[in-house]
This record gives sequence, structure tokens and C-alpha cells, in this order.
Amino acid sequence: MIGTFLEQASIPLPLDMTRNTRDLGGYRTEDGRVTRHASFLRSDPPSGLTTHDIEFLETYEIGLVVDLRTSMEVSRAPDSDRIGIRYANYPLLDGIQNVRVERYLPPSMTDLYVGLLDESGATLALVFKEMVESDGCVLFHCTAGKDRTGLVAMLLLKLAKVPDDLVIADYAVSEHYMREVFEMQKEYFRQAGISVPAYVMESKPQTMRDTLDHLARRYGDSRGYLRHIGLDEQEIGVLAERLIG
Repeated sequence: MIGTFLEQASIPLPLDMTRNTRDLGGYRTEDGRVTRHASFLRSDPPSGLTTHDIEFLETYEIGLVVDLRTSMEVSRAPDSDRIGIRYANYPLLDGIQNVRVERYLPPSMTDLYVGLLDESGATLALVFKEMVESDGCVLFHCTAGKDRTGLVAMLLLKLAKVPDDLVIADYAVSEHYMREVFEMQKEYFRQAGISVPAYVMESKPQTMRDTLDHLARRYGDSRGYLRHIGLDEQEIGVLAERLIG
């Protein structure tokens, strides 16, 4: 199954210090168009970037970097300088990266994503409004480029009318590209005596499928969700234009 997703999803940019920096461009939409390249990049943290990394990212003309991490996460691995004209930090609390005891863990990743959709609309509205106001390519990221980043990527791709199977593929491959990092995190938790369920380090297709089902049931679609959290039609139109022209 992962082989099919790897064929369908965008591949990581050839950077030295990130594993999951991927372009949301190149996806075929339901109405036969294709999402634009160099408009949105999803990523794990662009921290400690090499000169090669920075020079490569400069070709994307990044106008905005949106960091979805908490202040504690940012302090552990701050973003590298010299990427993006503007940096904005809008923390989305996911209960994973700040885990200390098991009670902070969500029952499942679907519960986490549904919770973020339903309870973090105010923060997500700030994220998307920041994107609307920016010029150039937007790079958005969290700590693994999987959960909070995956949710924002899903909303953008669905706004562009990318079919569910491609949205699911775009999400599912994060587990593959981040596997070495996840193995190190597992070891850290083990040595710290913290029991973390396997699903925390996974990006299973069914998780995103269930999240998409919730989005459709409660909000209709991505456009409906963006309206619900406070974006107006002009702002939504700007986002859509950036995605599909």
C-alpha cells in the first residue's frame, strides 16, 4: 500500500537537514486542473539548515514561514535564519510533542485531528489569514510535518478540490519519510520511561479518511470550514487562486 502512496504523493525536496519538506503542487484536481508548484511547502522543522539547503529554498522565493509549534518546541529547534521574508508562530497544541504522561495523549490520531478542527479554529483562522496576506511561497511546518502540518495541508488541498485519495496519500507518506526521526523519538521516550502508543508515530490512511469524513459531515467541505472559522469569501478566493490559479 505504501508504494502506491509514494507514487501518488509529492516527494521531499533534496535538502540535507529536513526529511519531509514537500511541495503541494502537482496534484490533479477533481475538475482537471493541477495544483501550483512553489506556492505552498509543507515541512518538518527547517532547523540547522546547511548552505545548500538555504540556497535551494531561495529558489522558491519563500515569503512566509508559518511555525505551528509551541514555544517549548521552538526553543529546542529554532528555524534557520535566511528563509522567508516573514516568520509567524501560531502554536497548535496537539498533546503529542508536549507529552509527559500518558493522560495527555489523544485516544487516536483521528481524535487529535478532529479536536484541532473543532477546537482550534481561532488559531487556524490566524494561520490562513496570514497566508492570504503574504507574498511568495508559504512554508508551513510543525515538529514532524505530519499532524498539525498534515491538517493544514489537507484543508489547502481540499480547497483546491484535490480528490480524497490523493489527500490521503499526501498524508500517509509522512510516516515513511520521517521513519528515522521517529525511531530516535521512540528511543528518547523509552529512555525517559514514557509509554507512547505506536499510532503517535504513524500516519495511517484510515486516520485521514476518517478526518475527511468528519470535515464533510460537520462543515460540508474545506471552503465551509474556512467560512466557519471566520474567513470571508475574498480571503478564501485568494487561497484558492494561489493553489490552482
